[in-house]
Amino acid sequence: SGVLHFVTRHRAGFLEVDVRRGCCFCDTCAAMVANELISGSGLTVFRGAFSAEVAARAREEVRAIKEAARQTRVGELGPNHSRVWSLLNHGAPFTMLVTLPLIFKALSPVLGDDFALGSFSANDLGPGCPRGPAHVDYPYSTLNSFPSDVLACQAVFCLDAFTEANGGTQVELHSHKARSHPDREKPLGTVLSGDPGDLIIFNSLLHHRSGRNVTKQRRVALLGQFLAKYVRPMEDQVAGVSAEVRRGADKALRQLLALDYPFPILHPAHASSSVHG
Repeated sequence: SGVLHFVTRHRAGFLEVDVRRGCCFCDTCAAMVANELISGSGLTVFRGAFSAEVAARAREEVRAIKEAARQTRVGELGPNHSRVWSLLNHGAPFTMLVTLPLIFKALSPVLGDDFALGSFSANDLGPGCPRGPAHVDYPYSTLNSFPSDVLACQAVFCLDAFTEANGGTQVELHSHKARSHPDREKPLGTVLSGDPGDLIIFNSLLHHRSGRNVTKQRRVALLGQFLAKYVRPMEDQVAGVSAEVRRGADKALRQLLALDYPFPILHPAHASSSVHG
């Protein structure tokens, strides 16, 4: 039939989708990924989800934004860690990456066809950046008990290679099934490796952390937080995104920013005016 399904199980136990080999990523593939995120290991890696050239361009743009000292702050891991926010206001390649079609194909069966973007930032681990604490991601990080439905998934866009030496993400596969907050010092059993252009998607309840960067180079990634539509976003995706970006948003980006969602109603007497953009 000419349909190519390059979905395999990595020796560590998670699913891999090889986009480089032309995986069709059809409904069958998407169902396999959805099952993996919900009731399997909790994680799937898409090899070659975007090109190395796009990764290099995004990395250079992150560097330029940091250099201009805009939307940048010292990260929670200290002076060798920084986060860069409001990336969508810088347009391509960030708007292109966050709307990759395979993200919609993979996450719609998990979060619903109208899932939204909760946060999109760059994560920069400099040389000597210490290991992070084991944790779950928003919104689970704010909850004491967890509903049965999947509320969120996290996407890590590799702009640099991920290795154990440079602080590649550490995870405990299947830990999302425990529905618990981990001990912050808990050892995690799997270190994820990858190349620029790889995309890692995992259930936000999965226990994970960044490792220590013992190299002399920075390790940069983009972090995308995708939420079921009814979950309050971590970042204000309406007020925080420029009018220019909102006006130019295509259908996929409008969905992620919930621009056509009429709530919350800012002025109940004029409810029809609450559609944004």
